[in-house]
Amino acid sequence: MKKIAMIMAFFISFSVEALEEETVNQAKNNVEKSLQHLTYKSLKKEETGFQKGLTLGEMENLLKASDFTHVKSRMDKDNLMQFDAKSEGAQFVIQGDNCKGSKEKQHCEYFEIFAYFKDSKTPYDLDLMNEWNKDQRWTKAYLSANNEAILTQELHPVYSTAASLLYQLQSWRHSLDEFQYHIHWK
Repeated sequence: MKKIAMIMAFFISFSVEALEEETVNQAKNNVEKSLQHLTYKSLKKEETGFQKGLTLGEMENLLKASDFTHVKSRMDKDNLMQFDAKSEGAQFVIQGDNCKGSKEKQHCEYFEIFAYFKDSKTPYDLDLMNEWNKDQRWTKAYLSANNEAILTQELHPVYSTAASLLYQLQSWRHSLDEFQYHIHWK
């Protein structure tokens, strides 16, 4: 466990410039909590290697360790993992992709996170989305055909450690909060 904590401490300290101080402190606290509460078998792979994908239960544990609320998992109509969760007052969806295995033992190598925002009084425009995208590295915003603002981020668990996955989820939390201010949702 100390080896994992040292690796995660290095990862977090390396990434400090990417997040504001408050978010970094929250990520550190969540990483420490996750070490105590995550018990899925693939986490032990961190001592010798990396993740090969995530099962439904493993992804659900990561979301809960990241302090997202209202986490609900299900299989969609194509038998792919899907999760609903909430953070910073916004609902979002995580969709599994490139999933292998039967329904009970399925693991996904890729996930995409989406949050949708619709404002009927002040419709969003492309300039607002482009303004967001020009300064962002991990999240992207675009408009749907229904004039919804959509924020999205990819999550790649293959060859990632649990610490990097937790960081990516904390990065999503930070971006989701900032995006809501950007579009004047908050």
